[in-house]
Amino acid sequence: MESLFNPKSIAVVGVSKTPGKLGHEVMNNLLRYGFRGPIYPISHRYSEVQDIRCYRSVLDVTDEVDLAVISAPENYVPKVLEELGAKGVRSTIILSGRRMSPLTEVISGVSRKYGMRVLGPSSLGVYYPKHKLNASPISLNGEGGGIALISESKTLGMSMIDFAISEGLEFSAIVGTGGKADIEEQDLLNYLSEDDDIKSILIHMETLRDQKKFIESVRNALKRKPIIIIAGSTEIRKRLEPLRREVPITNDFMTAFDIAAVFLGKKIMGKRVLVVSNSSGAGNLFIESLEDTSLEVPPLSDAFIDDTRIFMPEGSSHKNPLDLTPEASPEIFRGILESSMNSSEIDLIILIYCGSNPLNLEKLQMMLLEMRDLIDKPVIPVFIGGYLSKEVARKLRKDRIPSYVNIANVGKALDFAIKYFESH
Repeated sequence: MESLFNPKSIAVVGVSKTPGKLGHEVMNNLLRYGFRGPIYPISHRYSEVQDIRCYRSVLDVTDEVDLAVISAPENYVPKVLEELGAKGVRSTIILSGRRMSPLTEVISGVSRKYGMRVLGPSSLGVYYPKHKLNASPISLNGEGGGIALISESKTLGMSMIDFAISEGLEFSAIVGTGGKADIEEQDLLNYLSEDDDIKSILIHMETLRDQKKFIESVRNALKRKPIIIIAGSTEIRKRLEPLRREVPITNDFMTAFDIAAVFLGKKIMGKRVLVVSNSSGAGNLFIESLEDTSLEVPPLSDAFIDDTRIFMPEGSSHKNPLDLTPEASPEIFRGILESSMNSSEIDLIILIYCGSNPLNLEKLQMMLLEMRDLIDKPVIPVFIGGYLSKEVARKLRKDRIPSYVNIANVGKALDFAIKYFESH
């Protein structure tokens, strides 16, 4: 796997000068993202690409090639693979072709013949910012420190990435398994789960060959990283049933990313929740969402109420959830957080803000950033509203504060995090 994620040199087979073509986008991304080793474009059409000499075949390259990325038409792939194998290339990514291609068996045979690991066909590629690697057609600018995504589908994978970025999430790794002629999810889990920059691993899968091997690899990886699975069919969900008590399995990738987001912040080391809101209705909706979860909303002691009473506007509810009424300002929310941060009665705080006042939203964002290092307890903000609310949540996620706009998914995310940290 090291040659796949940290190659010393890369050959791009089927390179192109036409924007939008796979061979153009991959070459452009390798250069733009600052890959540190030599790149060898392979083409019968060009003598150079972006001022880099082209070779007609990888066999014409005199130096060693660690990784090859193939974007050539599907019918050329077997010949190209034979040349790569003869050259001693260690790993190959096949972007071209179809997942259910009849060439899959041919690809598997060449892989076994030369001991060359192959990702694909129809792979999304590999994005691994830790080693300045973007061997994919997707333009990404993150610095890591977030989620790892393993996606079987190339097209859906692109949409999931676009969605996640719009939600303020960043990726520490992206790998497209495609048709899985050789490399499968279990081959990737061990490597990615050892990476400290990765906070959680999302797997999108539609096929499963070796159920026992996959389940074993998930359980081993869970010792080091939380895993969320997006199952693409009822059949897959049935075959993954033995894992249901250990990992979230969903067919909704938006929910999956909301669950992954909770691992961006502080460890959640208990299940007792203080809910603080400027709307009793929103607080009640959150309480309802906790059904079938392990979270608890404990009654508050008289001492706790006395400590927070000074900050609570007239008409506030002095029980958990704390309803601070629509009069609650960012300063009032701050006072509640400061007075409750050392309480032994609660383990985490859910802050729910309903409203679209741009000034209040900006102040809440700044307050949460300022208090992040002052409060040991996790503070999970939920902003209910339109575009401005979503934008604040997105900015906070980029700053590693788990934030939400969908109140229904908060309880699911917290429940998995609590159970994960309790057992690992």
